[in-house]
Amino acid sequence: TDNSRVAYTSEVRLPPANWAFARVILTLDIHDGGTMWDEWDRNGDVSIITQDGRTLSLVPFITSYRTPCHWEVDVTHFRPLLSGLTTFEIRAGTTFYKNRGYAMSVALDYYHGKSKTEPFDVIPLWVGQARYKSHENHFQDFFEPRTVRLPRETTRARIFMTTTGHSQVGEFTPSKRSISVRPLVEGKPGPEKVFHNTLWKTDCYLNPNRPQFGTWKYSRAGWAPGDIVHPWWLELMPPLLAGHKAEIRYLPEPYDFSRNEEVPSAAQINQAMHRVRSYLILYRRTSNQVAAPIVRVTNVVDNSAAAKAGIKRGDYLARYDGRTLESIEDLRSALGAAVKAKKKEVKVLLFRGSQQLTVTMPPGRMGVNLAVR
Repeated sequence: TDNSRVAYTSEVRLPPANWAFARVILTLDIHDGGTMWDEWDRNGDVSIITQDGRTLSLVPFITSYRTPCHWEVDVTHFRPLLSGLTTFEIRAGTTFYKNRGYAMSVALDYYHGKSKTEPFDVIPLWVGQARYKSHENHFQDFFEPRTVRLPRETTRARIFMTTTGHSQVGEFTPSKRSISVRPLVEGKPGPEKVFHNTLWKTDCYLNPNRPQFGTWKYSRAGWAPGDIVHPWWLELMPPLLAGHKAEIRYLPEPYDFSRNEEVPSAAQINQAMHRVRSYLILYRRTSNQVAAPIVRVTNVVDNSAAAKAGIKRGDYLARYDGRTLESIEDLRSALGAAVKAKKKEVKVLLFRGSQQLTVTMPPGRMGVNLAVR
């Protein structure tokens, strides 16, 4: 990146939502940028851009003081957003020192397996920049109460929240906050549960990307140079109830400078800003998932048996003549067995995106190139 381009997007096709994966791991790297490497700590995000144009940050991070960074982040909870045709964005900063920037890369690994529960919805709560504005306001006008309905199938509800403080005051001042949740049954509020937290990170010196240059060891409001932003997780059931609405409120407190030797001016305090990404993630019992296929067709020869059967590049082969395919060797074995049995035709179960198809073809050479993924 540089001052003319601070973000890159890429449209990718991800595995269908009904393919069974127990974990999804996102790998993010900041590479050695040589002489074009910006030397300051900048706000960064790995996000998706939804079809309606919203940008939802999955993994916020802060760039390091010119040291390479490597993170592996569990993003399984965002699985509802990580399927089908998806637009990703990676960005860091808005302007750079001497027009320098960052060399970055992102990858996703899907691990086969089936869990007892699955995330099925990700609901944005508060996403954006909250400004302090004044002692009387203290971020409040940004955090409007949210009312959501939990479908009857909901077995678990969690809040995922990443917040970072900025400006001299916002970065170096602890910020007390609470989140209140309560069910609404027939419009009447039920029992309230309040979660308390202080936005303050005291273990910056344990940074996974260390040592660095500059002030990387100092405690900060929710972040550290050269690290991802770690979330505040909240479990909401109980008191929230499946099949009913719920009210969720974020309650920030004014800054407390009573123990400070020097109190910042009102103008400095009022410039404080929090970058917020918060989502309600709903889970249900896993159902209708199929074992994710492994053998992928990378090419189909013209006029081959596979082409005549309708197999296309990008299809996944799941079964051949009733045998599950977990490797190319499995396919060769099943193919050889069908030939030896002198079968006239075999059935091949394949996946084309989320669509499940069965085609018939004669046993023997298929005329495809394959890869295992």
